[in-house]
Amino acid sequence: MAPLLSICIPTYNRSAYLKKCIRSVISYPGNDIEIIISDNASTDNTPEVVGDFHDKRIVYSRNPENVGPVANFYKILKAASGDYIFLLTDDDFLFPDSIDEVIEFVKANGNIDSFKSDLIFYTEKSKSAFNYSYLKETQVLASGNVEDRARLWQSAHVLTGCCFKREKIPAKFFEDEKFLWYPTMFLMGLLSEKQGYIAKPLAVHTWENELFWGIKEEGKETILMESIIDTLYLMKEYGQNEEQICACARFLAEGVLKKNGGNPAVLPARLTALLSDSDVRFLVKKTKASIKKRMKLFAKKMFRL
Repeated sequence: MAPLLSICIPTYNRSAYLKKCIRSVISYPGNDIEIIISDNASTDNTPEVVGDFHDKRIVYSRNPENVGPVANFYKILKAASGDYIFLLTDDDFLFPDSIDEVIEFVKANGNIDSFKSDLIFYTEKSKSAFNYSYLKETQVLASGNVEDRARLWQSAHVLTGCCFKREKIPAKFFEDEKFLWYPTMFLMGLLSEKQGYIAKPLAVHTWENELFWGIKEEGKETILMESIIDTLYLMKEYGQNEEQICACARFLAEGVLKKNGGNPAVLPARLTALLSDSDVRFLVKKTKASIKKRMKLFAKKMFRL
């Protein structure tokens, strides 16, 4: 009998983190989960770390050579046999009751196709933490709620906390193996008809540590942005409705504008091609108004000081 939940952990050269990650999962006592670990040819002691855990629910495989994070992602999804696939990166760890929360949500909403959860972001260099949240309450999104679905699409750039119903992932997705730096964003955008959110932190997401991308730091931001835009075009290719794609494009464009002072010239042409002229004008106006408001509040605060 297939497990209800596959906890999927792609890993590479993070044995110290991985040990804590696995411990947080195996603390769950039930047999309705499997723990899939795909080792992307680590050169540290990852095999020994996994081997120290004598848990029959662990399914461990090791690539003979490093295939990159995207190919390893496809591999781990193909290996999963659970009804639902929950993603957890190797430097993150679950809170004690998180798997119970996921299973309870799945059982209460058996028709759900995809969902995401709050996370606690822990930044190692600055030694700070904050709640990473996109929606305010646990819910199944109402039909036609394209704006909140766009928020979930954006939030899926962090793999941890993404969950997908395995049978709803199109076979074409595995056959094509499209190269996207954020394949979870594509799946979250595609499986959005019946979508939900758990407004409770289920895991600690570690940031500011070494991350293997396989690309040079120079120009990385542009490369990753182009890959996100590729996600939108791929959603169109797979038949996602134009309204949802446009909502995602607006959400992405607004983020770019906020980082660049509301200057529309910085918007990539392939992104603006998904938007109407009125969309762009509205987003620029909204962003500049928001910046102006923040500046006034800052000036007021400084005057008081």
